[in-house]
Amino acid sequence: MEEKVLHIAANNGIVKAADFTAAMPGMTAAQRTYQIKKLVEGNMLQPIKEGARQYIIGFSSSYLMRGVIRALSNEGFISSALTNIDS
Repeated sequence: MEEKVLHIAANNGIVKAADFTAAMPGMTAAQRTYQIKKLVEGNMLQPIKEGARQYIIGFSSSYLMRGVIRALSNEGFISSALTNIDS
């Protein structure tokens, strides 16, 4: 589910809870809000400003950044000599 949510956020730029309906099938609005809150707390999503209910993808999560760095390295954008990421 997290992957689908982040994919939607990356593709759309600014998103709101209703935009994640397809990524969270069968969930109520309250359940989607709870899941979004967990992603915000994990720094995977961030509000566009304090208290906003619109979000952008957050790159301050070390978990997410590892994946981004790995993908960039795999595509040749980062020299393997500069990365120490175990595959």
